[in-house]
Amino acid sequence: MQIRRLKINDHKCLVDFEINFVTNDGGSSTILIGENGTGKSTVLESILEILMSFDSDAIEKKISYDYEFEYFYGGSNISIYQRDKTYQINIDGESFCRGKIDTVRKHIARRTVFPKRINYFYSGASNKVLHNINRGNINYGTKCRSAVMQYWRTTVWANHEYRGEFPKRKYNYCADLLTPIYLISILAGQRTFEKQYLQDQCHMTRIESITICLDIERLPQSLQEEVMGGGNEWLYEIIDFVDDRFSELMHRGFLYDYENLFFFELEDIAELELDTISLFNFFEKLVTIFNAEYSVYISVGNSRVNCNDLSEGQRQLIKILGMLGICKSEDTLVLMDEPDAHMNPAWKYSLKSTIDKCLSEAVNTQAIIATHDPLVINGVDKRFIRIFTQSSAVAQHNNMYITKVVEPSEDTTGMGIDGLLQSEYYGLRTSYDSQADRDFRERQDLYIKVINDEATAAEKDRLAELTKKIGSFHVSNNTIDFLYDDFLSIYRNSEFYLEDYLTPDKIRERREKIQAIIESLFRDR
Repeated sequence: MQIRRLKINDHKCLVDFEINFVTNDGGSSTILIGENGTGKSTVLESILEILMSFDSDAIEKKISYDYEFEYFYGGSNISIYQRDKTYQINIDGESFCRGKIDTVRKHIARRTVFPKRINYFYSGASNKVLHNINRGNINYGTKCRSAVMQYWRTTVWANHEYRGEFPKRKYNYCADLLTPIYLISILAGQRTFEKQYLQDQCHMTRIESITICLDIERLPQSLQEEVMGGGNEWLYEIIDFVDDRFSELMHRGFLYDYENLFFFELEDIAELELDTISLFNFFEKLVTIFNAEYSVYISVGNSRVNCNDLSEGQRQLIKILGMLGICKSEDTLVLMDEPDAHMNPAWKYSLKSTIDKCLSEAVNTQAIIATHDPLVINGVDKRFIRIFTQSSAVAQHNNMYITKVVEPSEDTTGMGIDGLLQSEYYGLRTSYDSQADRDFRERQDLYIKVINDEATAAEKDRLAELTKKIGSFHVSNNTIDFLYDDFLSIYRNSEFYLEDYLTPDKIRERREKIQAIIESLFRDR
């Protein structure tokens, strides 16, 4: 899925709001930046609500705003227009259906116009997104358990081949219970970029063992009554139906059962040589059907570590890579709200390129990322960045500032973090600490007075004091340009820098010498 445009008429701070996204034929990502409260999270949540509203009555009723939503999916350009709860869906410019939600659902049941998966990452404290996703997944769990029941009635009771299949989990959230499943899917799967990244960055090399607890009380009551006390073969029947490639491994791994709980320990899971999606689908189905709980041990360097003991940053990285890893063969939308939280600077620095490399192997998948960190956008092409702003020039609506989206005019390449902070992207006056900033500005004001021959003796003494103080700062000696670093190091120890203050004649002499240096450099070339 590739979102092209979203317009919202009136929702929170999004009033007459419109945002355009950059898309391409493969994977792509767009980064949203801006101050807190400018609507970045609201945009992500609105996209999720719009897509989920066609599956959930509860979500559809929540949408009180009109919108226009355009995207590319399944080889076609899709447009959805909603006004006063009346929907118009166009496919490649031609009308597909029009009417209230019930009418629209009948049409889309015959032709899929929505992505197969929507993955949502959220690092905040609110459970609002999770609550919405749980609503969307209610029918999913019911359908999975119904499929098990139908399989049992057809295959076991009636001795007929059951040709049905499980639905796929459409909405995935960064829930902690999925972390071990993502980890298994990556490390036990075939070689992928995500697997290599975990090995290189976190030194996680392999899955040592997986302990599983299955609770059969999640099964339909009639099936529970049928299977209780009949040994364990019925359980293997269901596992075989979920994915028969795991049957032998689960047989070997059975430990014991206690009341309604069945325990397994799996080793050598990598011997199955399955892809990430197959592994995810199997272990996720066990969660949905049996409320499965996992204890996963992995090799980290020379240590054996429980997945639950990993740091918050490591677990967050696993979730992100896992979400991206299950997008490889399906049209997918990935929404990420501050995925850089809890990450060290090195991971933040490479986050955008990491996501893009994951998406480069995906089929028509898009990621939309909201962040506050300049490390994430450092070096990113301006086409892929959108700035959310609420300036004093922006009108107010219902006592709230209205958000506008600005497409940057400058590329981030070569700016560095200080440059980004003081650019249109973040708009800070300075990246220095407040005291240093005051010292620099005071010295500047005093220099002007000296140049204009207006400085008092006390002000000249203060200028001398500030010059010596600032000379001890570790300022600007950490650039990538070693020639500039060398110049600064030499200059800060020169007669001109160490003087208490510079007279107009001294300033003129300094500029002449700088000009002479530049001319000599060009002569040497």
